Amino acid sequence: MIEKIKIEFFRELSKMAEEIDAQIIFLKEEDRSDESNLEKVKLNVLDIFKQMFDVSYRKVFNPGNRNDETVKLSEFKRTYLEFYDKIPNNWYESLTLAKKNDDFEKVLVEELKIETMKKVRTCFDKCWEV
Repeated sequence: MIEKIKIEFFRELSKMAEEIDAQIIFLKEEDRSDESNLEKVKLNVLDIFKQMFDVSYRKVFNPGNRNDETVKLSEFKRTYLEFYDKIPNNWYESLTLAKKNDDFEKVLVEELKIETMKKVRTCFDKCWEV
């Protein structure tokens, strides 16, 4: 079950990354480096949550974990979803501070991180339900 979820989730993340990569290339060709850099932020967020999937997977699905598959799946989901609470905490704090200081560029970056994280989470939820 988890292998099916992993394959589908990584496939969807790869599709998202390919679209972002294409946009980066287009923007660079148009000499729009600022916008291109914002797209790179999205790629970084995708990569973070893909890595956290692997971290969670290795933590739960290791030979020492003798729990049955259903318990492991529940442990995995809880472990992985915790990252969606922990990681964005700094982004939300930074967003609040940026708004307070009228740092519009920082606001844009932090909002982009949060928006991308939410898209990744939605993607994960859909893959989990399959």
